[in-house]
Amino acid sequence: MERRITSMLVGLVVVACAGGCRGGSGVHADRTAGSADTLAIVPISAVPGRSPAIREDETQRKDAPKMSATDEQIRELEAQIRELEALVERDPSSKAQIDAQVKNLRSVQELLRKNAPAMDANRAARPPLSAEMKTFFTPLTPVAIPTWFPDTTLHSEVKVEEMRCPTGAKVYSSPSSINCSIPGVPGHSLAVSHGLALGFDTSGKLSSQSFFERGDLKWEIRYHLTGGREKVGFYGGGTEETDSREQGVQTRFSPSGVVIAQTEYVNGKKNGWRKAWEADGYPIGATRYRSDVEVESALPNGTHTQSSNQ
Repeated sequence: MERRITSMLVGLVVVACAGGCRGGSGVHADRTAGSADTLAIVPISAVPGRSPAIREDETQRKDAPKMSATDEQIRELEAQIRELEALVERDPSSKAQIDAQVKNLRSVQELLRKNAPAMDANRAARPPLSAEMKTFFTPLTPVAIPTWFPDTTLHSEVKVEEMRCPTGAKVYSSPSSINCSIPGVPGHSLAVSHGLALGFDTSGKLSSQSFFERGDLKWEIRYHLTGGREKVGFYGGGTEETDSREQGVQTRFSPSGVVIAQTEYVNGKKNGWRKAWEADGYPIGATRYRSDVEVESALPNGTHTQSSNQ
């Protein structure tokens, strides 16, 4: 979680003063897998440290007025701060490092608040898109991930039998994860992820859903701390020792569910268009790749530029 939040902070710092001040968040985090030396198979209901959790997106957003992109970023930052502060309660030895991260997050919040009027003015001054560019920048339909747990699932709600672990795999549980793994040999090998793996934040809300086949990541959903999907995509061709490779369209969302990035992959290499949007859906730009090599770029005003790599 610390790695994920740090990356989210870096993304927000980079864009905080850019034109329009768009915010990005989320990276591919460490896989959830258990070591046969340290984890025990326990009933899910017996996991300590769980507190009642309410998903903000379900309870607070139904009747709330639509937030600006800047307010949305500030809200997500506040959720990151709460998560970090909860991690300190679990591990007091990390207080100094986390306090520094919280300080940085507070600074980004203040920067966003200070520049909110200018950012709103920039957004209001953006030119309308031509019909051609509207079509070009219309997001592709995100891939349909075959998960059977709702996005609103809480740690305390998961039952062992609902994990549907494949033959040979067992359920491993901790306050931050519930996953199916093939048991390792104590002192010799680690458990190998095989089947569904669920990640949870400190309040018990889903932070991720992933599916493995003997250590090879096949698909993944990641969630914003404020609720709602952050990223979805398929993978393949990896092991516990080597990262799985992206396959097909990888999609990222703003906390309110707006598509903010889509990239087309083939065997872990960018092949096709990589497009980006502001948090309110206005396009930023696009780059076309062939085997990770940039060949063309496009801007919302209709400008297309061929790369010298052609």
